[in-house]
Amino acid sequence: VYGIKDALYNTANDANSIFQIYSITKSFTSTVIFQLVEQGKLSLTDRLSKFYPAFPKGDSITIEHLLTHTAGIYEYTRGHNMPDMTESSFIKFITGKPLDFSPGTGWAYSNSGYWLLGFIIEKITGMKYEDAVRKFIFTPLHMDHSGFDFKNLSHKNKTTGYALFTDNKKKASVVYEHPGPFAAGAIYSTVGDLFKFHTGLQHYTIIKEASLKMAYTAVKNNYGYGWIIGSFEGKQVVSHSGGAA
Repeated sequence: VYGIKDALYNTANDANSIFQIYSITKSFTSTVIFQLVEQGKLSLTDRLSKFYPAFPKGDSITIEHLLTHTAGIYEYTRGHNMPDMTESSFIKFITGKPLDFSPGTGWAYSNSGYWLLGFIIEKITGMKYEDAVRKFIFTPLHMDHSGFDFKNLSHKNKTTGYALFTDNKKKASVVYEHPGPFAAGAIYSTVGDLFKFHTGLQHYTIIKEASLKMAYTAVKNNYGYGWIIGSFEGKQVVSHSGGAA
């Protein structure tokens, strides 16, 4: 771990630093989806219309499309007029936007698709998305330093992110109100907790080998099911990035 935890106090990061991990959250959302599939509560071929019957062309959009960014759903971060980030406001807004392409025919990174996956997790589990992630991932893997609502977190190891960081000027990044980027990017964590997540996946503690193999399979544009797929010196590299301005 390297870099500055807080430039105001000139404190350095260490292994206990708590970061907003933003879009790495998508890998957690994907993992919960695979858990629900393994439990027989969901199928990757289930249609969006099963959960939102009035969603335009919802019978052509599958869970798999949402996971792999191939649904063509409008990306809400391009601009929106939602009064809040509730499910009702999100669905009202997103259903009023045309698809960018027919589901399955293209690829476009979609936070909106992962918002929908978060709401679907809530519908299936009967609990808040955040509670589902805690129950199915954080708790069994003892990820005791991970959570949500970074803005209201009060902890000595909390980091400050910077949109601008030069010798002469430093501008702190925006910290979003809860639910923030929701199932697309709301988790905070530490390097130690993320290593526990990685180890849990590699040991098939939270999802089975077949599920992990599928999650790590590129579909389009080197993206799998919640993971970026690459290679280095002939070996597969699986990762995800995360950030905000």
